[in-house]
Amino acid sequence: MGAAQFSVFRPATTPLNAADPWSQADALFQRAVDDARHEEGHGGYTGTIAEKDSFVQAGVATSRVEAGGMMDGLWDNEAYTDTWGPAGALAILAKDDHPGGYLFFGYASE
Repeated sequence: MGAAQFSVFRPATTPLNAADPWSQADALFQRAVDDARHEEGHGGYTGTIAEKDSFVQAGVATSRVEAGGMMDGLWDNEAYTDTWGPAGALAILAKDDHPGGYLFFGYASE
């Protein structure tokens, strides 16, 4: 059994702002986990976010492109490489007509 990298974006339900960028993170993380469990099953070892039960805040970005670059720089960080530990999360602030959202990422057992 090994580990797989995953990344999941979930758009915010209302625009995220710099004053409170983490306001929707818990609910959207749980939705991402629930969706993955529905798609992959509840048996474990899916290599997806379904294996995670929490996340840690990894930073705030102003665009999905910036968040992707930040995530790329964090793949080797011990905080996010533990297959049994929490996922990483990047908040992406609202911009123009996009409400922002969250990029959850990490390694999961498969």
